[in-house]
Parts: sequence; C-alpha cells; structure tokens
Amino acid sequence: MSNQSSPAAIDIGAGDGAFLLSLPGKWSRFGVEGSSTTRALLSNRGIAVSRDLAEVASAHSQRFHLVTMFQVLEHLANFADTLAMCRKIIHPMGKLVISVPDCDAMIAQEKATGIPDMPPNHINKWTPNSLGIALRRAGFSVDRTVPEKASLATLKGAIYQRVVADAADPHSIGAQIYRIRSRRARASLLPILAIPAALRLAKHWRYLLRGGSFAIVAHPIDDEEHAA
Repeated sequence: MSNQSSPAAIDIGAGDGAFLLSLPGKWSRFGVEGSSTTRALLSNRGIAVSRDLAEVASAHSQRFHLVTMFQVLEHLANFADTLAMCRKIIHPMGKLVISVPDCDAMIAQEKATGIPDMPPNHINKWTPNSLGIALRRAGFSVDRTVPEKASLATLKGAIYQRVVADAADPHSIGAQIYRIRSRRARASLLPILAIPAALRLAKHWRYLLRGGSFAIVAHPIDDEEHAA
C-alpha cells in the first residue's frame, strides 16, 4: 500500500466501486472483483483492484482498517477460507462488515412468491446465529447485528416474482403476455397482473413487513484468544 499513514478499506465484490468512492478522502481504496471488465472500471476510478484475496495478501503488507462484503458471502461455497483470508488481511483494530440475505426471509419469500431460492442464485443461507458462529471460527468477535428494514422495494420485488412464478403456467394470462414478441407491448400489459399478484401475497403480510437481509459488524480477536 502506497500510503502507510492513511486508513485503508477493501470491498470484496466491489462492483462499480460506489461504496468505496463514498468514503472520506483520507481513505485508501482497494477492491476485489473477478471480472476483468469490472476491474478495469474500478482501476479507472482510482481504486486499486485485485482478482482475489490471495492476490491481495501477496501484494500488500499493510492490513486493512475496513473490510466489507455486501451480498457476496451467500454466493461462495468455500466461505470458510474467505473469512479466514479476511482475518489475515484485516488490521488488529479494524472492522469487518458483512451483509447477506436473511435465511428466514428467503424461506418466507419462497412461500410467498413461488420462486425457490437455490443455486446458482444463492449457494448458502445465513442467519445471524450461523454467520456469528462462522465468524468466531475465523477469528472474529461480533459487535452488532443490523437487520434490514422493510421497504417499498421489498413489496415491488415480491409482486414481480409472484407474476413471474404464475406465468410458469402455460395457460395463465401472464404466460400469454410473455409470448408477445414486442417488449414495449409486454411492458405495458404486465402491470395489469400486479393487482392479482398483490392479492395473492396478502396472506404473507408478515414477510412483507420485514427486510430481506441483515448486516454484521465484527472485529478480529487476538491470535492467542483465537487459538484458545
């Protein structure tokens, strides 16, 4: 790392770099992205980017004061190695912030929308308890858990998924609309299905009143405590 005096942040699965770019100017910004196209975009935006965490560990000696993973861990089969690598690269006084979909919310979503949540969408499901256990095994202590609040986006997403699931029936109105070749015509007709879809979701109101994700903030414990 070029500036040893400034705090350093690394976002694993950095996307377009929006979070890193939102940090105050004093921060050194690093990202991890598997896509060469996205790495080029991040690099052009002044973010030092690596292909994976192993490359980060070998290229940088200073540890990171902030390590983040937003909606990433649920897509990783080998999550234990990823968390162990986070422990390796984090500063002793650093913070790890992870957000993932909530397992209970995903199960409720399946029942409400009729669309199963399974690979290749999500490889695993997390609860605050199970993620806390995985973090402790990797050498972290959980500071706090922050649940996502319900939002209009949750309702809109559920209605859309219900419409898509209903359209799987070839005799449904939704299926007939999806057969229309004109994208503009489909877009104008699909909103008609929102009302019956919303009515079908009414009995799942408890699911609609909760957020679909949670975040955990953790810090590394010292090596002796971890070994014990």
